[in-house]
Amino acid sequence: MPPPTPNNALPRDIETVVVGGGILGLCVAGFLAEEDREVAIIDSGVDYIHEDLRDNIWQNSAEANGVAGVDDDANGYIDDIRGWDFTHAPELPGFGDYLNRDNDPQDESAHGTHVAGIIAATTNNNRGIAGIAPNAQLMVLRAGMTLLQGGGFPEEDDIAAAILYAVENGAHIIN
Repeated sequence: MPPPTPNNALPRDIETVVVGGGILGLCVAGFLAEEDREVAIIDSGVDYIHEDLRDNIWQNSAEANGVAGVDDDANGYIDDIRGWDFTHAPELPGFGDYLNRDNDPQDESAHGTHVAGIIAATTNNNRGIAGIAPNAQLMVLRAGMTLLQGGGFPEEDDIAAAILYAVENGAHIIN
């Protein structure tokens, strides 16, 4: 079977696909294929303005249509329009946005963006790749930072908080 291209979404009846020399299980691909399912990406964040991802970023409609600076859906997170940045690691030597939790889960290391693209990159746009679940809505939950010496570092309490947020906000799958 030829690999997926930006204009060729994966067939819906396959079990696995070879990606980058490894096997990526697609047991959830059928679950995601036909509906706009919410998939929480708990990672280094996601470049939510990326041309291959921006149309598939989940939106918290209460916050997107609400008042800036107000927790319109009363979930404890102010202006969590596309997710949340749970990263809080002031005791670690890092760079970028890692000192305080906030409403901007933008990716700073590209890992989460890469994962998000495999899952839900837009199809039929002559750009980039085709995601395995192009109808998925990506809930962006940043729970990792980049250390000064390199490499990503997720903290357990940030991951746990992101999992709770995902469940409480309707994610069907948590990655």
